[in-house]
Amino acid sequence: MQEIRRRLLKDERLEALLRQYDLEWVGEFEKAPIQTRWCCTHGDMHGENVLVSADGSAVIIDYGDVGEATASLDPITLELSLVFHPKGPLRGGAWPSHAQAASWGNLDQYVQGCPAETFVRECRAWAGRTAAGNREIAVTAYAYLMRQLKYEDADKGLALALLAGVKALFDAT
Repeated sequence: MQEIRRRLLKDERLEALLRQYDLEWVGEFEKAPIQTRWCCTHGDMHGENVLVSADGSAVIIDYGDVGEATASLDPITLELSLVFHPKGPLRGGAWPSHAQAASWGNLDQYVQGCPAETFVRECRAWAGRTAAGNREIAVTAYAYLMRQLKYEDADKGLALALLAGVKALFDAT
């Protein structure tokens, strides 16, 4: 699990975040064994890196972060970029509430009232098709969310609530 997180957040930065946000569960969490599927990923899959051509087909740009990672990294990044990317269309909005974020692992509860429900469901379905299982999906989301905590302009409360939801999914599987 450390290797997955290290792809997105280095150890030195993690230590500072653990102190700042009192995330004492992370040490044991990262020691748990999981099965993953690794592949070549885009590494920065968000809406501004997916263009739609005149014929309606998708064109992916910006290959600066291509590398080996969990197979679920791109769909999880695309899903969560809705609320964390600086130009994410749902960033700073009413959805998801912190209670909904804490239920991230229960997709039906999480997407209630979501203005992009179909998009979120499709991203999660893509993650499910490519990942070795729910634990990989949870750990990939964990790594993404831990990285969000380092950004000054990220919604820390939302990231922490989503981390609780991710951990609950991991613990339940």
